[in-house]
Amino acid sequence: MQKKLKVTIFIIVLCVAINLPSAAQTSKERGLGQGIDLPYQMSEGDKSAKEIIKAITDNFAQINDFKGSLISKVILNKDKKIAYQANIMKNQQRSLIDNSYNFNKLEGTEVGRLLNSLPWIYLPPDYSLLQTALPLNGQRDYLKPLANLEDLYTLKLIGEANLNNNPMYLLELNNLFTRQILWVDQEELIIKKIEIFNSNKQLVATINYNDYQELVDNILLPNLIEVKDNQGRKILLITYQNWVLNSGLNYNDFAVGFAPQARREIVKLEKKVNNNPKDDESRYLLSKLYYKILDIEKAIETLKEAIKIDKKVKYYQKLAEIYRGQGKYRKAIKAIEDALIIDYQNGELHFTLGELNLQLNNLEAARDAFETAVSLKPTREEYLERLFWTYRRSSITAAMLNNAQNILDKLIALAPKKPEYLIYSGNLYFDAGKYMQATLRYQQAIQVEPKNTWGYIKLAKSYEKMKEYQLAEQLYKQAINLEPNWLNYEEIADFYYRWQNYEAAVKYYKSALKLKPKQFNLKVKLGKAYWALKDKDEALKVWGGILEVDDLKVNDYLELGQLLTNYKLDNLAVATYQQGIKEFGDSADSWTERVVAKLYANLAKLYEKQSNYQLAVNNYENALELHDYPWIYRKLGVLKLRDGDLATAVKLWKKVKQKDPSDLRAVYNLAVAHLITGEFDKVRINSKYIKRFKPDPTLSKLTTKLTKVVDELERLQENKNNYQTYGKEYKANGDRWRRKGRLNLAMQEYRAALEKNAYYGDAYFYLGMIQSVKQNYQRVEEIISRFDNDYFQQNKAEVLKEIRNLVKEVK
Repeated sequence: MQKKLKVTIFIIVLCVAINLPSAAQTSKERGLGQGIDLPYQMSEGDKSAKEIIKAITDNFAQINDFKGSLISKVILNKDKKIAYQANIMKNQQRSLIDNSYNFNKLEGTEVGRLLNSLPWIYLPPDYSLLQTALPLNGQRDYLKPLANLEDLYTLKLIGEANLNNNPMYLLELNNLFTRQILWVDQEELIIKKIEIFNSNKQLVATINYNDYQELVDNILLPNLIEVKDNQGRKILLITYQNWVLNSGLNYNDFAVGFAPQARREIVKLEKKVNNNPKDDESRYLLSKLYYKILDIEKAIETLKEAIKIDKKVKYYQKLAEIYRGQGKYRKAIKAIEDALIIDYQNGELHFTLGELNLQLNNLEAARDAFETAVSLKPTREEYLERLFWTYRRSSITAAMLNNAQNILDKLIALAPKKPEYLIYSGNLYFDAGKYMQATLRYQQAIQVEPKNTWGYIKLAKSYEKMKEYQLAEQLYKQAINLEPNWLNYEEIADFYYRWQNYEAAVKYYKSALKLKPKQFNLKVKLGKAYWALKDKDEALKVWGGILEVDDLKVNDYLELGQLLTNYKLDNLAVATYQQGIKEFGDSADSWTERVVAKLYANLAKLYEKQSNYQLAVNNYENALELHDYPWIYRKLGVLKLRDGDLATAVKLWKKVKQKDPSDLRAVYNLAVAHLITGEFDKVRINSKYIKRFKPDPTLSKLTTKLTKVVDELERLQENKNNYQTYGKEYKANGDRWRRKGRLNLAMQEYRAALEKNAYYGDAYFYLGMIQSVKQNYQRVEEIISRFDNDYFQQNKAEVLKEIRNLVKEVK
């Protein structure tokens, strides 16, 4: 069987090499694969900020004409809302807006001032025209700001993040007066969110662009724009209604205007329904006309009247459509559920229910609805596709993967010439470790589309897993022969690196960099390959050169610094973190601040490693000013402990326990702290807390030792003599400071007690405990040795050894 597979592959490779015609490329439905790491085509990799903005504006350059309506609702407060509506049409020669209102009601209001002060840059599909139709009186001094950003802002790609499980580019626009952070979908290259800050880096407002719809090929418009103030309160909703693109608007369309025929029909139907209170069909038609002219409230009211007369599925469907258009997904779901009571066997209703639940991210409910739709219409490709992607967005379990594969099998049977289904199927088998089945699917994909190099790459990876290295190598090379792009060079270089052919890896990484000279990951990998060849000078040259690039993202600094730390290049890692902090330290958005906080924290770890206590503390504190990661509180607490400030350390660890109850290391640190202060009940309480969470074996053993040491300490205290001893008052003062967590002062008192009485065992014991905390292990060993040589003190030696070991584990 395996021999037959090899022969098949070589035949495919041979056919491609002699230039057989390639199959027409197909593309998956918009939005189906969002958030799923199952690419059909290879991604283009990192884009520059200018390239991202150009891609966004190019999307609208394809629009020759458009027609639609906007409904804007300004929310002044909980009880007062103002609604406006406008009809818009435009072609290459002219434009027309139909609105018969002004915005006087907003004058002098706090919300009105905020909306007018916002520096809007994105109102698709035509900024200048849409702005005049909206309650936005300010910022009309420029046209097409997105296409002319460099006249208004400095533009920078600052990083990559996830929004609702979808990968985003983060772009920063900055000038003297404002700063904006654009969240751009990496797959669709559409803006999903804009955060607006003032010059003091304070958040002013957030604009969300929701529920994008593909109106014509590859052109998407949001269904809803939502503006929130800095407290998260909604202040403006803009709904797109009845939009049509590239319909060929001409002179007659502008002459006729907006829906005059619809208005005449409305008058006729209104008379008809007034004369016949039982005419549900006319009410249904009337509601559609109201919706067409954007009288939404009347459309809903009339439709509900029709439903009261006769509950028909199409009435509920129209009601759901209207609610969906307004972003009222829960009301839309209720309408569909009511329709299903009438006709549960209607696959379209179940499919719509699934779509609506996806909008609310209710994956389980969406999956149930799509499964029902497929069971009712098992050959509807659209239903099967949506169910497949819903499975893939759900928790990855064996059952879910099996269900997804079954759906793909049906899709492949329905559309055997669609290579993407074959690739997705191969990916599922690959993820499940079924490499032979994956190989078969990838082979079939290549047969369908012989010049799609992604099929060869995926097939090569499968053969690599099957230890068919020579065959995998030939497939990687064939991908390069078909398409010598930087991604394919990177793939073969990764292959050689994995199998320790570092010279070949260097060769192909360099080839990739010639085509993509600013690609961060390629430079990182090239440096690693040089290091593996023991050519450390070249590796350092490559990695050091990364810092000279002027368009690094904040994530890049974090990744590079961690890499250099792993290679024990601490000084270069310090320089990396410092440069990242310098470049992004004054960013205003919360996401960048979180990453910069990690830069500070990682820098603090390096200073801690170099025993530079004060710089480590300063950088941990700088990190916490930007974002309060619980683990940073824990690390700062350890530093405070080592410096003798146990009281502050306890406060920090309590804060960790409050913010992240699952951080058992912080709870362990607290238990050790209470051991030092002699609060044995609290040691036991924290130990029980740790055991309740089923800790890892190491922490479990440490917790058991803690409770044993507490028992030993209590026995030592029971056997303690109370007779008068020289230096006893100093030892008592030391105990008081120790119980308060002031270990440096306690240590001074214990030393004073020993100056009075060089044989004072208890003073030595607690001094040894504090020296363990401060990591003065040589002094601890001296004290333990002293106890070992005294028959009556040997039990203290054993307990002090255990305390030293427990304190070492405070992290």
